[in-house]
Amino acid sequence: MSAGLPPRRASGRCRWFFWGGLVGTALYGCGKSGEHRDEAAVVSRAIDQLREAKNEDKAPRLAALRATPCSQPDTCGVRDRCALAYATHQEGLGALSEARRTADPSVQATSITRAEQLLATAKAQMTQCVDSQGELIRAHKLGDLK
Repeated sequence: MSAGLPPRRASGRCRWFFWGGLVGTALYGCGKSGEHRDEAAVVSRAIDQLREAKNEDKAPRLAALRATPCSQPDTCGVRDRCALAYATHQEGLGALSEARRTADPSVQATSITRAEQLLATAKAQMTQCVDSQGELIRAHKLGDLK
């Protein structure tokens, strides 16, 4: 720069290019964030529907949750954690049904013991599911979607 000359400013075209790129980058980021939020909302809704279903209606809801697409690790983690919890719950209920169907006392005892273990495991897993879903709802600000 020469002494006494004002600093050189970018041409109009360069300024528009700069601001257009900045706005475009911001919009791209917002679009991805919106997609992630939508994905998290779909997974959270599928979990709610599974939780609210009667025990005899949980199997199709569980299948629907497992089939819910996701691409984000946090969302997929919640989906998978909750699917595992409800699968364990379903398995425990199946063991109880098995105990009711049989007349053999030793099979009943074995089935009941297995059901108790599975349902205790499911209870712990469901607590993790609820906590993870709550974190997902807070992280993606899904509370206003209910």
